[in-house]
Amino acid sequence: MAKSNNRGPAPKLPTIAALIARAGGRCQFENCNKNVFLDEVTLDDTNNSNIAHIVASSPRGPRGSAVQSFELSDKIENLMLMCLEHHHLIDEKGKDKIYTVEILRAMKAAQEERVQKMLNNLNADITTMVYLNSPIKGKQNVSFSGKKASKAFIPHMKAESEYAMSINVLPYGKYDTTEYWREAESMLENQFNCTIQSKLNICPNAHFSIFPLAPIPLIMKLGFLMGDKIHADVYQRAKQPETWEWQSTELTNSFHVEEKHFDTGDGIALAVSITGEIDIDSILKVDSFKAIYVIRAENQGDDSIKSVKDLSAFWHKYKELCEKLKNEKVLSVFPAVPASAAFEMGRRYMMGVYPKMIIYDRYKDFFEALTIGD
Repeated sequence: MAKSNNRGPAPKLPTIAALIARAGGRCQFENCNKNVFLDEVTLDDTNNSNIAHIVASSPRGPRGSAVQSFELSDKIENLMLMCLEHHHLIDEKGKDKIYTVEILRAMKAAQEERVQKMLNNLNADITTMVYLNSPIKGKQNVSFSGKKASKAFIPHMKAESEYAMSINVLPYGKYDTTEYWREAESMLENQFNCTIQSKLNICPNAHFSIFPLAPIPLIMKLGFLMGDKIHADVYQRAKQPETWEWQSTELTNSFHVEEKHFDTGDGIALAVSITGEIDIDSILKVDSFKAIYVIRAENQGDDSIKSVKDLSAFWHKYKELCEKLKNEKVLSVFPAVPASAAFEMGRRYMMGVYPKMIIYDRYKDFFEALTIGD
């Protein structure tokens, strides 16, 4: 291989063209995304592209190697498309300790993967993102990014806008009072009509991607308002790693039903122990019941539902139990579930078939929050 001027060979035009295509014409430095073929001030077409080497083409250059500088100098896997600013930055004296070969390779791989996903997404169906936001036990939620949330459905769908429809339910008062939840329910219904229902009036076949950060009863109520006739998918925020993307494509959990009958008491209760165990005694503090049914996850915890298959397995088991109890007039529901399961519980409710559901939330003790059905 040629070593003229103690440098490896320059990349050939086909290699440069392939690099530009992989990068989508954007700077590959992490979070830059600058279009290197467009002047940001005049908006004129231009060429501000820089072909940066991960391993320098000279052994004496940034991240240079006595062997690899010559072997990789013209290889596409060793090249990054960059704007002038970031090309200068990574090659600045001493910065090779910060922008190492490993870090730059990771930047390149991540950026090219995003570009490929976006290209695969070009012919995908359109979805409207909906963000449900309400304080949980009085604590305000973290900020929401539509751009980050959209990664949950790319490349299968593409967002109508990078901004989500926001349903902000911010009632006043003490969290565990009737007044608080009456106001919360009214706010939710009004904003549902102004956002989702208004969209459906114009586009009856619109698809929605739901991102809820709210108390479980409100998420259930939103699911109920949408029902199973509206095209929608629900996503939930994982904590580790912090993402809206499903953590698996496989079935990772199972769900079963238990029954507990009592000699005294009236009415039926349903405990849904998915994220954690609901103590039967805490339910009996609310009222005496003649029977308590429990849907329990084999593996409980925040990551009890990791995939669409897990979610489907859950709501099928839930719906199966609702069918069994459809002759009851009222069902008191005590949920310890992830957001996705809460949405499906409301969404799969069959009006006029299933008993009216009284949904409880917990703030030290259980209290009645909302009702679903008549």
